[in-house]
Amino acid sequence: AIKSLYPFQIFYQRTFISLICRYINRLHVVKVGDFNQVVNSNVLLRGLGKDDFEAWKVLWRMYLDFYETHLPEEVYEKTFERLLSKDITSQNAIVAMDSSKIVGLVHFIFHPHNWKIEDVCYLQDLCVLDTLRGQGIGRLLIEAVYDEADKRGVPTVYWLTQDFNKPARLLYDKIATLTPFIKYNR
Repeated sequence: AIKSLYPFQIFYQRTFISLICRYINRLHVVKVGDFNQVVNSNVLLRGLGKDDFEAWKVLWRMYLDFYETHLPEEVYEKTFERLLSKDITSQNAIVAMDSSKIVGLVHFIFHPHNWKIEDVCYLQDLCVLDTLRGQGIGRLLIEAVYDEADKRGVPTVYWLTQDFNKPARLLYDKIATLTPFIKYNR
C-alpha cells in the first residue's frame, strides 16, 4: 500500500493537472503536471523550479569548487535559464529536497550520437551535501536520470568522474559499468 506523503506538504503555485501515485520498492513516484517526484524517507526529488536559483547556485558552486572550477555569474544565470526553459528539452535538472531545502542536484543532457539511432544522455553534474552523503540520495538522483532517459527511449546514460573521487566511484561501480575510455580536452 502507498504510505502517506507526510511530512511532505507538496505545494505548487500551478494547477494540479494529474496526481498519480505508484509504489516502487521503497520509492513513491508522484506525477504532478509535468514533474515526476520521488519520495524516499525524508527526501523528495523534483524538477528544478523558478524559485530555486539561490539554493541551486550554492550547491552547484560547492560541486564546482570540488573540481576546482570557477564560473562567472552569467554562466550560472544562463545555465539556470536553460534548465528551466520549456523550449530547451535537452538540458535538464532534478533536485533532492530535505524538508524545504535543496540537498542534492543532478544535471543531465540528451544529445545525438553518431554511432546510435537514438539519443544518449550525459549526466553532467551530480552533487549531494557533504553531511548527507552515503544515505542513498546520489543513487536516487542517478536512478531518476535513468527513469527520464527510459521515458525518452534513451538506453545510454553516461558520465565522467575524477579517478580520485573514490566515495562516488563506490556508488558508480554498483549502478553502472566502468569503461576504459580516457578523456581529452582542448
